[in-house]
Amino acid sequence: MRYRGNSGIYPIYECNWLRREGLATKNCLNFRCDLLDPVVSEEVLKVLQPAELELALAAMRELERRDEAIMHQWQMRLQRAEYEAALAEREDGKADLAIAADIWVYVLLGNGDGTFAPAMGSPIRVASPPYNDLATPLNTAIVAGDFNHSRHLGLAVAEQPNGAAYILLGKGDGTFSPSSAAFANSGGWIDTMAAADLNRDGNLDIAFQGPVALGYGDGAFSAAGNLYASGIPNGMALGDFNQDGNLDAIVASGYTAGPGSSGSGLAVSLGKGDGTFTRSPNSPIALGASIYRPSLRPTSMATESWMSR
Repeated sequence: MRYRGNSGIYPIYECNWLRREGLATKNCLNFRCDLLDPVVSEEVLKVLQPAELELALAAMRELERRDEAIMHQWQMRLQRAEYEAALAEREDGKADLAIAADIWVYVLLGNGDGTFAPAMGSPIRVASPPYNDLATPLNTAIVAGDFNHSRHLGLAVAEQPNGAAYILLGKGDGTFSPSSAAFANSGGWIDTMAAADLNRDGNLDIAFQGPVALGYGDGAFSAAGNLYASGIPNGMALGDFNQDGNLDAIVASGYTAGPGSSGSGLAVSLGKGDGTFTRSPNSPIALGASIYRPSLRPTSMATESWMSR
């Protein structure tokens, strides 16, 4: 194909084989592309039946879905790299501890030899949210994460009876300050929670054993979807359980006493990639009627599994 006309704006198809081989002094033939292309397109469409077109479109959609899943996997690898870079920035390369107990958070900085020393300002008193101010918040769970893109690890501390997580933003030196938003509201009793990017916007979100709070990337959160549970929820794990590139959740529940109890079980919530979830068809998975407070963290379901892909 070549271009002719003023400024070479008219594409033409040209056969110059005979001239190129020295068998003729002129091109074999040439004609304008705009005359041939519609005829070829019409003939192709005549051959392809609607069912075949639908198959071709379905194949294209599947390829696009796979591309999105691969891109999400790369995004998770990037998050892991950023997390490791943040650790290197603090950064003495030594593991530290954060412990939630009663109304306090204790931060212990590692010396690298198995011993620890209290961080400056530790213990940190956990405040109660203004909408439900109990004298004793009773902290039950704690997770670490960079909730404001500061490249420093912060903490989310679950207050069980207040139904909220107290957000502490890390300064990179073992000290913390409360987020300006202060709390991520769970809307219910909290026994367990996890931090991950559930809606693929690059910000860390918080999944409680029921509600989900989506992060804005500045230490503030808003309510989104809900996870499914049966019985009394006690444990939770995140992972891509149906291999669609979106994070899913499994909530482990203990039995409820009395008539009509469904026993303990695992409720599987499949993520849509936007912070909302649907119930897995085979959920809940029964564990029996005598398990009171199951915990859930097998290696294949833990956060480390999907973050390391």
